[in-house]
Amino acid sequence: MDDFAALWALELVSPGELRAWRRRCASVEEAIAMATESGCLPGRLGRALAVRGGCLDVLLGEGRQRLEADLARVSLPEVALRDAENDGVLEKAGMPGPFGVVAGVAELPPGPRLAIVGTRHLPPGEALRAREWIDNLLSQVACTVVSGGAYGIDSLAHQAALAHGRPMIVVLAGGLVHAGPAGSREALFRIAGSGGAVLSAWPPGRAPMPAMFVERNRHIAALADAVLVVRAPARSGALGTAREAMRLRRAVAAVPGPLEADCFRGCHALIRSGATLVESARHVRDLLGSGADSTQSSLLPMMARTARQLPTDPVERRLWAILDGRGGVTLDALLLELPGIQPGGLHAALLSMELSGHVVMEPGGHVRAVER
Repeated sequence: MDDFAALWALELVSPGELRAWRRRCASVEEAIAMATESGCLPGRLGRALAVRGGCLDVLLGEGRQRLEADLARVSLPEVALRDAENDGVLEKAGMPGPFGVVAGVAELPPGPRLAIVGTRHLPPGEALRAREWIDNLLSQVACTVVSGGAYGIDSLAHQAALAHGRPMIVVLAGGLVHAGPAGSREALFRIAGSGGAVLSAWPPGRAPMPAMFVERNRHIAALADAVLVVRAPARSGALGTAREAMRLRRAVAAVPGPLEADCFRGCHALIRSGATLVESARHVRDLLGSGADSTQSSLLPMMARTARQLPTDPVERRLWAILDGRGGVTLDALLLELPGIQPGGLHAALLSMELSGHVVMEPGGHVRAVER
């Protein structure tokens, strides 16, 4: 096993830094020596080595044991640790680190890729209508479906894709040992064993954390040719996926619904901001055929040029207080500074603030306030 993979399993070095080490150095020993000489050795790694008397072999042995044991615990078929730079699925997903874990195919299935995303929480009657709509869509549209591994719209997308023989790529927030909620695991097993893939950017034993859902949404947007939001309230993590897709110049669409229905408020916000309104399978085929509309893909920077009055929404005002007068701040840092705010709520607030011209997203995933 690659020593860099053993170190990755211990999570003592950030994924991006570990990837850079692996590109520049022939061994972990060389990378650590270089980082130590330059004064850039990560504190967690330094402390872990100190506890083990400076013995790197002991530390890497622990990493190998952990990785092998956790891979053995994954209850999905065709599980493998893969090189993110030489694997078709992981490379397209834009994984930050040098490795990922994939169950299923190593190459992207042919044909266009449609991300079907939305809320996890659907009223019973609305769940039935959404199920019928997605099932009808995938009976008529030949595509690879990309989604998360959660309940709600994700689960309905799994079921419809399997029913109509559409290959599927599922991106998890957490390691493959924790492959989705219990009710979705049978579907994930079938997806990985029938020409699809279930993938994760994290070591297999890593439990999901709030910030990891933000990263998962980035990977979903990167994998897709188009993102379709089927149901989303005003504070939905699916809006974050849509925002990332806009930034990557992917096509973004949303399904409209009754004006009084909470589960459509996020969809309506996207449509107002320039997302394509989708009502039928024909609209989705057109969307996949056309790619991102140039007007739509330039919407966010265009809207950000003119700052408006201070936000009135309580969450947005908290965000503004954090961002005003500072440089770029990462999404993970914002989650830490906003206790009680979930990733979905953060994404929705940032989307609203971007569209109103209060903030812009910069390369590398940093958020910056627009000067008034």
